[in-house]
Amino acid sequence: MIDRRVGSGGSNRIVCSATPLNHKPKPFEPTPTGAQKVVRYSRQAALGMELPFTMVGTVVFGGFIGYLLDKWLHTGPWLMAVFGAMGFVGGVREVIRRLSIEENGNGAKSD
Repeated sequence: MIDRRVGSGGSNRIVCSATPLNHKPKPFEPTPTGAQKVVRYSRQAALGMELPFTMVGTVVFGGFIGYLLDKWLHTGPWLMAVFGAMGFVGGVREVIRRLSIEENGNGAKSD
């Protein structure tokens, strides 16, 4: 935005302000305190360490149950593959559920 102002002694000078004409001020957002940052980062770190184990654990558990059923029923690797796939689906659902709870920020279940 260019503004023409009269300086001392009657001289005209051009002043350029940094605020554009279509500038809209942002709503006030309080900055988090140090303790809030620590809590937020520790929750993110805990979630990042937990989710890979959740995914791997569900697949291994499902595959192990299928393996035991295969040995008992003499069905070959079919039940291990089926239960491993069910474990994978269950792991993906659990990861999505935990991420949606984390996005809410309050720990409440979102419907």
